[in-house]
Order: sequence, then structure tokens, then C-alpha cells
Amino acid sequence: MTVQELIEELQGYNPDMEVNYRVPSHDYWGTELSYDVDRVEVMDVKHSDYHNSMALATDSDYNREEGDEEVELKEVLLLN
Repeated sequence: MTVQELIEELQGYNPDMEVNYRVPSHDYWGTELSYDVDRVEVMDVKHSDYHNSMALATDSDYNREEGDEEVELKEVLLLN
């Protein structure tokens, strides 16, 4: 989803409605949790084969040494 698509999606909602994001708890019952969005920030992410998802970039992704495998970073807007 792009910022423009998010803006268009949100235009139909009450502007005073609280915004949360959904996170799986990974518990036995498959509970899904809801957390408040309290800030928005731009960060770099990379694909994680282990998680089969995007993961936040770490210091080591920026401080690569010669011969290290290249890591493709992507700038995204994160809702936290």
C-alpha cells in the first residue's frame, strides 16, 4: 500500500476514530492483539528469508565490509 492509497482509504472514516494495528500473539488459541498507533516514521526494511517477511534494517546492514553479501534495503513508512 502506498501513502496515497492509505490516504484514500482513510478518507471515508470518522477523523476522530482511534487507529490501531493488528498483531498475532502466536499463542495456543491464535489470539490477535490490537495496539495503538502512536507514531509514524520512515525506516529501511529488508526481506528476511527466515521470517518470509520484511524486517527492520540493522546497523550491520549499513556497515557492510568488503566481500559481504549485498543487502537490498527499501524505505517504507511504518505505523508504530
